Amino acid sequence: MFHKPCCTIYGNDMKVDVGSHIIFLYKEESELRDVLFNYAYEGVKNNDLCIIIVSDPHIVDDLKKEISDKKISREKIDKLITSLKVSDFYLEDGKFEKDRTLAKLDKLIKANPAVRIRAAGQADWVDSGCFDEFNRYEAAVTERFCNQNIIILCAYDLNRLDFENIIKLIQSHMLILYKEGSNWKISETVERKIYEQKIDELESVTKHSVDRELRMVELKETIEKLKKELNGYKNK
Repeated sequence: MFHKPCCTIYGNDMKVDVGSHIIFLYKEESELRDVLFNYAYEGVKNNDLCIIIVSDPHIVDDLKKEISDKKISREKIDKLITSLKVSDFYLEDGKFEKDRTLAKLDKLIKANPAVRIRAAGQADWVDSGCFDEFNRYEAAVTERFCNQNIIILCAYDLNRLDFENIIKLIQSHMLILYKEGSNWKISETVERKIYEQKIDELESVTKHSVDRELRMVELKETIEKLKKELNGYKNK
């Protein structure tokens, strides 16, 4: 299988492939801040463009200050980290539309072709009225951007979701970031395994098709050679 470039998203050990779509489940705001800080910090260290979409812009102000405490210049931080409000990115006149938001991500990638992008979006605003449409959006993100130079982290407050919707959201992502005890862990979801299985199947089919075409070329060459030999016998 073709392996895409990978990069660190939290500490030195937690790495993901470029093109990954990650669901992040948290219970406390302190957990949200912890993960967003590490996600952005690793991005700034690697000169990635970080787009952080949150309900409270002060969260990004705080993480910028924390990153500057790590001896990284504020000029570099401000250049690489952009804060957007949930209402500005996801909503228009208070309504969410899947295709409109996907188009915004497309535009973001096209505007920065030489830069790896880290997007992080807080989804604590998603309610029953727009859940189905937003979940379709999440599934489309997994499929549409899996081969793009972007990593997308979607943050969900567990206190706001019922069990059934949590399962649906997990199935719409390739990876899940969750806390077990005092440690953060990342794991593949069923969607990721299905995706990799499809890639394996495609590679197998492609190899089979190439082998078949090569055999057809050899067969045609053999037929032409036999025709020439037969014509030679006829002309004697």
